[in-house]
Parts: sequence; structure tokens; C-alpha cells
Amino acid sequence: MMTNDMQPYQDALAGVTKELLAGSPLAQYTEFYAEHADLLRQHSAPQLRLQPQASWAAYLQCFPTAAYREAFRYTDVLKALAPEYALNPTRRLLQAEPYRRYRCGAKQLGADVLYVVNDVVATPPAPLSLPEGAYAGALSAWTDAERFAQCFAQQNASPASDDPAWLVNDLLAQDAVVVYVPDGVKLTRPLQIVGMSDATDPLMSNRRLYVYLGRKAQATLVVCDHAMGQTPYLTTQTARLVLSAGSHLEYYSLEETSAQTTRLLNLHAQQAAGSTFVSNFVTLRCGLSRNTVRVVQAGDDCLTEVSGALIADSAEHADTHVTVEHGPMRGGQSDLLFKQAVGGTATGAFTGVVDVRPGAAQVASQQQCQNMLLSDAAHVFARPVLKIYADDVKCSHGTTTGKFDAAALFYMQQRGISEAEAKLLLQHAFIYDALRRIRLEPLRSRLSLLAERRMRGGCDTCEGCASE
Repeated sequence: MMTNDMQPYQDALAGVTKELLAGSPLAQYTEFYAEHADLLRQHSAPQLRLQPQASWAAYLQCFPTAAYREAFRYTDVLKALAPEYALNPTRRLLQAEPYRRYRCGAKQLGADVLYVVNDVVATPPAPLSLPEGAYAGALSAWTDAERFAQCFAQQNASPASDDPAWLVNDLLAQDAVVVYVPDGVKLTRPLQIVGMSDATDPLMSNRRLYVYLGRKAQATLVVCDHAMGQTPYLTTQTARLVLSAGSHLEYYSLEETSAQTTRLLNLHAQQAAGSTFVSNFVTLRCGLSRNTVRVVQAGDDCLTEVSGALIADSAEHADTHVTVEHGPMRGGQSDLLFKQAVGGTATGAFTGVVDVRPGAAQVASQQQCQNMLLSDAAHVFARPVLKIYADDVKCSHGTTTGKFDAAALFYMQQRGISEAEAKLLLQHAFIYDALRRIRLEPLRSRLSLLAERRMRGGCDTCEGCASE
């Protein structure tokens, strides 16, 4: 029997006719929820089972509209959600002792590490070295429910996306990683959140991340995704980031999964006056990947930097869609740079939207997407978009697509470098333009090494991240 606090969800489901959902890949999720809502509630963080109904309403109406087709012209997320996967509603830790089973090779980061195995936040064997008042860990283990409500009330009040993956995550996510940094506090060590997909049968995981930085707080996050073995995985991920006035957040994402993995990420960041958001999204290996990033500058003098690099071959498909919204404020700056090196029959797609809202002033924005085609069968798509509804702005955008520089290849070969090695050096230099924007030097060096190994074809996974 449904408990009282689940009644709104039951009522929402009752309002959806079978005809409306007939033939939709979304039907299996509403049906699962209707049948197992009480079980989900029993094994969920209470905060996630008391979500406002706005996300639900959007979910129930999320079908292939014109807006959906525009945003997802290169990736059919509804199709990606269609296959059937097992779920873990009781949130059982499928792999014991993850802090011993897995070994992250980037020890030089000196980071505090949290493992998320499938969608279960694993308790670290020892307390993290956090400043007083800060918290990083599972939402279900955070006792300050009132503070969570205060920090994320606006983020949870309405959906940040009509992406079906975001809405399925709203429906099924049972726990989250929370990072809370109080006013004036700086995390002296990076925080690394390692997501491991590890199961013997096809599995769906729904992960969530909440980050709150108080006034003038600082933090560096490294979020990694890995997949074990050849099992098919589907992961939906949402990240909700709140940057208070004068705060500084560096967010680095590394995706190194498998050809059998479908990964659908939605990140929504909101910046207050004088805050800085630096991010970099690196994909070294994937199956089907979609990154949807939305950053809202809601105060004066915000700085937003979004960069990324993709290395793809075989039949991989990676799609990144970034939107930076300059609200009706003054002095906002944004800088987007994405580099894609695509070979085999792989597809790389990038869309960058800079939206300068009415009332904005003294905005400076630039974006570049540069692509290197490594085979005749590879495909790249680049779509820089400017939406400008104000006058006092400076905005630029551009894109380039090409193959190896014939003159540079000739020059290097004349100096005794083989053609294969020359191409590798050029490809690495091309990608490194994006990696150099990573301000955390040990991570930048590590990713540079991993990118080179990936290009040489001699390393399928991040060294040390495989199970023992």
C-alpha cells in the first residue's frame, strides 16, 4: 500500500492515459515506478522522495516535441532509454569493499576519494580530511536536512531540463553525493568522486550530485566514470551546482567507460555575483555519451569557463550540448573551447549556445569548437550558437574541421620522425589545447599521459582503476 507522502506521485501517474504513453520508451519507467514506489521510498534518502511535482509534470509531458528534436538532433535519448536493464531498488552494494577492490591511478592528486558503485554511495573506510563545517558524502547519511533544503530549494523547485534522462533520474534516483562548503571555507584537497559501473548483468544506475559553495568558498572536484568488463550499462546522472557570491568551483569530468555503456549526464550550475565556474569534460572512451551542460549567470561579474576534449574511434558516439545563460546582470564573461579528434566510424558532436538575456550589459563571450577527422568514415558536428538580446556585449564564435596538417607532417618526417609518430604528436598537441585549461596540474599531467596512451591504442582503462 502506498504511504501518504507518495500519494501525489500516485495521483500524477493516474493522470497519464495508456494512450499517451503507448509506444513510448518512457512507459516502462512510469510502470516500474507505479509498481514499486513504496519499495523505492523505503530505500531512498527522504529528501529525494519529497520532491515537488514540477519535475513529475514535465516528465509526464516529455515526448518528442520540436524543442526536444532541436536539442537532441544528434542523439536520440528516447531511443537510448528504450532497452530494458535491471535496477537495484534496495540499493545493495553489489561489490564488497570498493576502496580495496578499485585502485585509482591518479594518486598524485592527493585527493579525498568517494566511490559510487553503480548508484550506491560507498562509505569511505576513514573520515575525509574536510575543514570544519564542510560535508562530502551520501545524502542519506547527512543529518542536516534543513540545511539541504535551504541550499537546494530553488534547484529542486522546478526541472532544469526537459531531457528525458534528467526526468527519469528525478523519478528513480534514490540517493546522491552531497558536497557542502560553508561561507569562506576552502577545501584544501581536491575531492574525487569515482563512479564505477560493476555488475554481471545489464544494469541501470541513476546517480545524482549536489554541490553547494557558500560565499567566497572554494573547491575542486574531479568526477570520474568507469565501467568494468563488457556488461551493458545505462547510467543517468544529474549534477546540481550552486555557487554563492564570490565562490570558486573547479569541476573536472573524466569519462572512460566502455563500448557497451550508455551515459547520459545533465549538469546545471547557477552562479551568484562574482563567482567563478571552471569546468573541463574529457572523454577518452565511451559507448553512447551525452553531456548536457547548462550554466546560468544570475549575478554581476561572473566568470564561466567550459572546456572539453574528445578522443573517439571505432563506433563510439559522443555528444556535448552546452548552454551558458547571461542573465540581466553586468560584466559576465564566458569562454567555451572544445576539441574533438574522431576516427573509425565514430561520431563527435558539439553544440554551444551563448544566451545573452535582455538587460545584460558589458558581457564578453567567446567559443570555439575545433575538430580533427582521423578517418574518412568518421563524423563530426559543430554548432556554435549566439542568442543576443542586449546591446552592450562582445561575443564571438567559430568552428574548424580538418585532417592532419600536410605541411607539418612533411616537416616532421624530414627530421626523421615516422609518419605514424608524427600523426600521434600532432593529435596529442591538438587535444592538449583543451587539457591545458585544467588548472589542477597533477590532473592535467595525468590526463595528458592517458590521452597519449589512448591514441597509441595500448591502454583501454585508466591505470589502476581496474579491479584487482
